[in-house]
Amino acid sequence: MKITEDNVAKLADECPERLVKHLDEQVRSGGDDSITMGIAVESRRMDVGSPEWLAYRRTGIGASEVGSVLGVNPWKSAVDVWLEKQGRVPPFEGNNATYWGQRLEDIVAQEYSLRTGRKVRRLNYTLRKGVLIGDLDRLVHEDGTMPAVKDQVRTDRALEAKTARDRSLWADGIPLSYEAQGLVYMFLADSIQVVDFAALFLAERDFEVFPLLRDDDAIREIALRCEEWWQKHIVEGQAPEPTSEDDCKRLWASHRPATVCFATVEAEDALTEIALAKQRIADAKKDEEEARLVVLSLMQDNEVLKSADGSKVLATWKAAKDSQKTDWEAVARELGQSSPEMFSAFVEKHTKIVQGSRRFLPKNTEGK
Repeated sequence: MKITEDNVAKLADECPERLVKHLDEQVRSGGDDSITMGIAVESRRMDVGSPEWLAYRRTGIGASEVGSVLGVNPWKSAVDVWLEKQGRVPPFEGNNATYWGQRLEDIVAQEYSLRTGRKVRRLNYTLRKGVLIGDLDRLVHEDGTMPAVKDQVRTDRALEAKTARDRSLWADGIPLSYEAQGLVYMFLADSIQVVDFAALFLAERDFEVFPLLRDDDAIREIALRCEEWWQKHIVEGQAPEPTSEDDCKRLWASHRPATVCFATVEAEDALTEIALAKQRIADAKKDEEEARLVVLSLMQDNEVLKSADGSKVLATWKAAKDSQKTDWEAVARELGQSSPEMFSAFVEKHTKIVQGSRRFLPKNTEGK
């Protein structure tokens, strides 16, 4: 069966697993998944975010997901990627940060052109080699040159537009997750020698271009590791090792009632450390409260505390601005008294069952 623009939306709605299977057969014909630097690139013209594009992404690892697979993405783990590829959770559709990042892409690209004098152009093709998939933000080229002919990339430079709240993750240069993304772009387009990361820092009202140079050894290593990850975790179905408590909660969201497992020495040591850590936190909180009492007792009704020589401000103690606060309990109480039927209808309309989450409760463990 050939996936076309006419039937992809219907298949995506009615049977996404079938669509994924057919896309995988169309894209990866032959079954040879070995990654080499000379593997042919495949391309598709799709709208980013469309049902076809989302289904296609499920058949491989997107460039922006590689950092998660490698364990260097601070926002998304390998477990998150695995759950999405397995269809156990819906694909990430974005949040406020990604929304504004996309909205500001054109502005960042325009500023890049203004500062560098280089031209930029969209590719409008999704590229793929093996299990790796990517959508290059922009191709960079000199005036009067063609950066690409249809899906064939000819230029040696690409642009990735980024928007960040501040420089905290960029203090040492390009964040590792973005670096992996840029190297995947170079893997997908052999002619690309440099990926420029143009970053707009909103809090500082600043802008900077960070060039990432081609490194074939790193590119090959990333491609091989992603191929191995796909084989082990998607083809064979083994879940990745959790790297956080959130990963554990997503992997094992529910429990089997009345089941028991038995502790290892490592687990018993960990439980002891949990108890000791909680005590250290409680002790630190008490120390903080006692220290705050000393300072506040000195300040009394003064707004500012300065150093003994008056050269710098050490602390301030002042009221926040007045704000409005609605007593929703009182509103609900009066509505229930004045119009019980309307109140009951509202309650029924806006009440839903929320699945209970598992709570980890260590029992008291004596320190060793």
